[in-house]
Amino acid sequence: MDAEGHPRTRSLEELSEIRRVQIERGIRSTSLDYDSYNSWMSLFYVVDTEGIARLSELLHYVDFVRESRGDKLAEQIIEMSDAGAIERYDELVDRFNADLPRMRDEGDVAAVRRFHDEANKLIRNK
Repeated sequence: MDAEGHPRTRSLEELSEIRRVQIERGIRSTSLDYDSYNSWMSLFYVVDTEGIARLSELLHYVDFVRESRGDKLAEQIIEMSDAGAIERYDELVDRFNADLPRMRDEGDVAAVRRFHDEANKLIRNK
């Protein structure tokens, strides 16, 4: 299953027309696979130090796409994605992962929110 619970497919051509258009439209509008936002969703729900304690390090874009999609579909999505946007995504992941121990130690919910907002803007243009 992919990140949204759809059966894994081997390529874009095997997807339903609706699903294929969703993926293509998402990448055209943000330069990244819209589903990559799923890895950042848990940050949205952090409201206290207990929430921060449950957070894990995030995967880089290519690793997330490969883990959440079938092999050929992942490669097609990666190829369609903008290299500069992938680089910005990975830089954000690196910054988050590096700051996670500090955020846990200090209970810095505001920093978690800032990372979420930055990811939301990068991936979803919001």
